[in-house]
Amino acid sequence: MDTIAAQAKKAKPMSRDVPEAPEWQLLGCFANECKPKQIAAASPVTYVDRKDPPMLLIVGTEDTTLPHQQTLEMAQKLNSAGVKHELIVLPDVNHSFIGKTPEQTRDANLKALAATFKFIDQTIGNAQSAKR
Repeated sequence: MDTIAAQAKKAKPMSRDVPEAPEWQLLGCFANECKPKQIAAASPVTYVDRKDPPMLLIVGTEDTTLPHQQTLEMAQKLNSAGVKHELIVLPDVNHSFIGKTPEQTRDANLKALAATFKFIDQTIGNAQSAKR
């Protein structure tokens, strides 16, 4: 979370230069008013360790809600900690996998859904094949 403001300026998602930005609302302070410990405490990457369960990360490259680099940063942290994870980057789609066309939105959502089912099957198993 301590990198989101700089990443947002490069990626051009929602502005972090206003007190109404989601992270400042969460923290109850604004930008430099927030203490580094507050920011670290609110950031998921702070808590990553080798005991974490497997994770599936899916992000669109055109996310305007938060920079997609936040997801890449989480994947890097998981990798450094030796946590099993899968990262799927969907090109040209926004937050919630919204594309510029209905077809692009549909394709992105189907890819995300298929990846989710595959990840669950690989991680905890497929209940249907266990019954056979």
